[in-house]
Amino acid sequence: MREDHYAGIVGVLNLNRQLPEGRAYKLLHGPDGTLMIADTSGHRILRVQDLRNPEPTPLDITAGLRFPNQLSWHNGQLWVAYTNHHRLSAYHVNEVRGEMLGSIEVISHPDARRTRIWPTAFAFDERG
Repeated sequence: MREDHYAGIVGVLNLNRQLPEGRAYKLLHGPDGTLMIADTSGHRILRVQDLRNPEPTPLDITAGLRFPNQLSWHNGQLWVAYTNHHRLSAYHVNEVRGEMLGSIEVISHPDARRTRIWPTAFAFDERG
């Protein structure tokens, strides 16, 4: 899907006042055709089921969100970079709910102080 299409969808959502203007949003086109939106400063993830009639609904996450950032699908799981929780978390997601399956605390060095690690993005190495 083209980026200008996503921009149009977010524009429609802004006009509907679902997402305030002036914030940064992370977008992910899901494997089932839905659009996932990380509303970082709103502390939530939204799901748009039908891109022709975008009506975002909050995804009920079992563990509370604090500044979710990048979203990615990997091995059938939704991965989220949690900035304030200092970790990457994996979720099993259905139409309305996300259940945490596990998480990885992001510490780059044993001497690093946890309060100075703020994950905002990540990548998977497809080599395993």
